[in-house]
Amino acid sequence: MANRSADNLRDMQARFNRSTATHWDDFRSHRQHIEDLILADGVTGALVRSGKLCVLGAGNCNDLDLKRFTEAFAEVHLVDLDASALQRAVARQAVQDSPKLKLHGGVDLTGVADLLSGWRGRSPSSREIDDCLKRAVDAPQPDVRPGSGFDVVLSPCLLSQLVGYASDTLGRKHPRANELRLAIRLRHLRLMADLLAPGGAGVLVTDLAVSGMEKNLEHMRSGDLPGLLKKLVAQRKVFAGLDPDGVEAALTGDPLVAPLLGAVQHVPPWLWRLGPLKTFLVYALRFRRTRGTVLLGV
Repeated sequence: MANRSADNLRDMQARFNRSTATHWDDFRSHRQHIEDLILADGVTGALVRSGKLCVLGAGNCNDLDLKRFTEAFAEVHLVDLDASALQRAVARQAVQDSPKLKLHGGVDLTGVADLLSGWRGRSPSSREIDDCLKRAVDAPQPDVRPGSGFDVVLSPCLLSQLVGYASDTLGRKHPRANELRLAIRLRHLRLMADLLAPGGAGVLVTDLAVSGMEKNLEHMRSGDLPGLLKKLVAQRKVFAGLDPDGVEAALTGDPLVAPLLGAVQHVPPWLWRLGPLKTFLVYALRFRRTRGTVLLGV
């Protein structure tokens, strides 16, 4: 992908969404995994009927069967930077008239997209990076929560895109790129926890590696994937900032969020074959918000 720092991130994301809007069939097996995580799982499945679902970074919704979700939930809230992509997605799936659907377009889930766009074609100063790090963590979160919160919050392969902005804007070898990746990651995890109602479940799905990082990834058997995931993490042949133990540690080590959560559950990894050229190794984490309230961005 072209260097995102060379263009406005909002425009870039809109172009990317337009270029992949018709890839519904390529998402079939991945879409089924996500559907099973939400609707068939004993943890989240018990929350559906009259509950509220929030999908962060819904975009083209190729990984979401919106008809199934609107049948299962009382409300389905779709959040994304690209408002037009959401509108096209619900029209393609013929659910645009559903009163259960709530679209939240134009929402910057990094909190710093405009700052990163302003760095295009130049190297930001150390002070600019400091300000960006502070804003990523401290800026108010988007106001998309209805009443007391959501019963299920899903982040479907969004986190890799969000932390990728740091790598692609600063450059992967920039000495402070990892700081920015981790700040954006922390913001996202806090948002997921903040949006949940007490008793609600967060489901974080993320791609961790892609074909090219591991030979013959597309031919790996499902039973071999947990061992492969551990090997790739140990060899650092994964997307930076996304290893499962590191993400779990960010949740359980955050003094604002950790007291509100129960145990974090690791879901066995799976392969997402995106056409003939790309295969992704994907995993998921699930967690419950057990109690309390947290004030973020104040």
